[in-house]
Amino acid sequence: MQDTTFVRDAMAFIVEHRFIIEQAPLQIYESALFFSPEDSLIRQIFGHEHPKWVHRLNRSGAYDVSLLTLEGHQSVVKSVTFSSDCRFAASASFDRSARIWSIDTASCVHTLEGHSDIVYDVSFSPDGAFLASGSSDKTIILWDTSSGVQSRKLEGHPGMVYTLQFSPDGKFLASGCTEGEVKLWEIVDGSNSKTLSGHTERVNQVDISTDSKMVASASHDSTIRVWSIQGQLLHLLRKPDYTGFLNSVKFSKDCTTISCVQSGGIINQWSLMNNNVSSKKMKDDIYAEFVAFSPSGRYIASTLGGTMQLAVWDITSGRKVADMSGHSEEVIGAAFSTDGKRLISANCDSMCKIWDATPQSFALADENRAHKEPVLCIKVSPDGKLGITGSYDGAISVWDLTTGARERQLKSHSGPIEDVCCSESGKWLVSCSSNENSRLWCMKTFTLRHILGGSADTLTSAKCATFSSDDNMVALAGDVSIIVYRVETGEVLQTVDKFDERPQAIAFLSDNSFVATLTDRSFKIWQLADAKFLWAMDRNWKRTNEIPTSPDGQLVALLESGTAQIDLWEVASGGAMMSLEVDGKSFMRVTFSPNDNLVAGLTDDYHVYIFERSTGSVLSSWKGDIVNIQDFWSHVQITHNPDHGYKIVNTLDVVYIQDSCWLSFKGKKLMWLPSGMRPVSFTTNKRKAGVGNVCIWAHGTGHVSILQIEPKYLYDFENM
Repeated sequence: MQDTTFVRDAMAFIVEHRFIIEQAPLQIYESALFFSPEDSLIRQIFGHEHPKWVHRLNRSGAYDVSLLTLEGHQSVVKSVTFSSDCRFAASASFDRSARIWSIDTASCVHTLEGHSDIVYDVSFSPDGAFLASGSSDKTIILWDTSSGVQSRKLEGHPGMVYTLQFSPDGKFLASGCTEGEVKLWEIVDGSNSKTLSGHTERVNQVDISTDSKMVASASHDSTIRVWSIQGQLLHLLRKPDYTGFLNSVKFSKDCTTISCVQSGGIINQWSLMNNNVSSKKMKDDIYAEFVAFSPSGRYIASTLGGTMQLAVWDITSGRKVADMSGHSEEVIGAAFSTDGKRLISANCDSMCKIWDATPQSFALADENRAHKEPVLCIKVSPDGKLGITGSYDGAISVWDLTTGARERQLKSHSGPIEDVCCSESGKWLVSCSSNENSRLWCMKTFTLRHILGGSADTLTSAKCATFSSDDNMVALAGDVSIIVYRVETGEVLQTVDKFDERPQAIAFLSDNSFVATLTDRSFKIWQLADAKFLWAMDRNWKRTNEIPTSPDGQLVALLESGTAQIDLWEVASGGAMMSLEVDGKSFMRVTFSPNDNLVAGLTDDYHVYIFERSTGSVLSSWKGDIVNIQDFWSHVQITHNPDHGYKIVNTLDVVYIQDSCWLSFKGKKLMWLPSGMRPVSFTTNKRKAGVGNVCIWAHGTGHVSILQIEPKYLYDFENM
């Protein structure tokens, strides 16, 4: 019995860490042993071999519950599918390629490169001889699956090819494009036998009946159309009370009904005998950006609100029966195998995962997780002693970064936590939820001090928040207004109404005399005393989730979409002060130095440039992955001599995440992060000079990891 347990544990160890063991064998010590569960026999036997420079402060969980992780794509994986014999899987990616994977070996059999743009969908022919790939380059390519060679290219769609499906008899391929057109192609010669028009917006999914006599299409125009394989429109299906998109469509096995899932988790089933529709609400608010139907039609797979957690629902009961957590970014596609025993997921983190989809394997999420749903935001207190995580489940966890223990869990919200913000003194915390009033917490007692908003106010939810520099005020920005509250009493001090769109950032400026907001399309400033609107700059701004402000509050730095430079603007007048630019570089983050006349910008290829604010000249530059651009100035030593100018020394001495999957130090990769450990949010407790010795990050599973770094070992590593 003990031997069997050991073998089972060893197999789980290999499956979890196979990719990195093959790529970098020494990571079996640096990564695989360290991140294995505490009750793993492999870890217990060989645990003394794991690295000495890092300690895990909080308890590790179980192995990733997925059966396999398929890594290799260089960008978002948009679509996945299984071959009919369930021996192979295929994936379509934003990296312009499709891949065929062996399920037996978890390896890539063929990388299929031939499209000039994003590959949106893939579909195996019933006999497995061909794989079809559809792309935003408006073409379809048929690939020979045994050789990986392009067999035929199909052209003729007026828009991007978004969805594909072979007929069960293998004679036809159906495709739908972004211009609302469906085409049927003859497989024998690649000719376009029929063009099916009628949709007014993008075709999101096509399906062909099991008898290969009908094709159905679901569209962004809120309709489902059913045609005969000869091209005759048989049914136009639409719910009179629904105007949203339809991303899914599925024929029943007996070809008598059509099913789809609309946003909000409502299953609609139309009878093809009389076009009557029956609707059933699932127990959860299913996002329905994608929906995968099991072959039996009993189960569906999708996500809640476009999260990182794939889930399975039983259509009969309407209840969620399985949680499948392990991705570090949003799940955007899934497919069941033809035998219904496996489920494969596509993800923005460039990975595919294969899960056990047999009913006996179904299980809901581990209740021992820090959060029941994925973590949406993570912050460190100004003194670096506490970590704060906010989750989709509405809970806020406060972590002691010295011990790794969860100090408290703050519960008052019922909706997702969009943002948390600490006051500079560390005394106060404000939490913002997407569908209810914000909360103000006292961090000394971990108690709820005020619920901000209510019937007397126009703000019922906020996207972002900020404290004034003196901690006396907190400003919240919601869909239509900004409200400023007095922290001690919770009373409303000022309200700015008639806001155009929900902001991505808010800030106090000029000794708290002004308040500013940044949206995708506008930057606006108001005078706080009388809510007087001062000026606006209407541009398409880059998403930064912050408003970089000079230490004296007189200047702001903004980044315009479609341009490469950093623009400095005067707060009081709205006048353009200066543009900071480097040829061939595009900036995505910017920060002012706290005490000097400097500005630092981070480019999209992770180069940091330091500018002198008065002249716009570049003083220094280097490449390096920055944990948080706002913490950048604690990574450099600056001296200034009137005769010789600035001397700037890079002291980037924190452990940071590199390429989304490595813990790195000073440009050197230290430890590989297994797929289930990839961070959704990551930060360190470094706020002042010296090595940031605690890292905290959240996973897509809802777990939180806290690692303590030993600087002595890091510097030994640097000198190796």
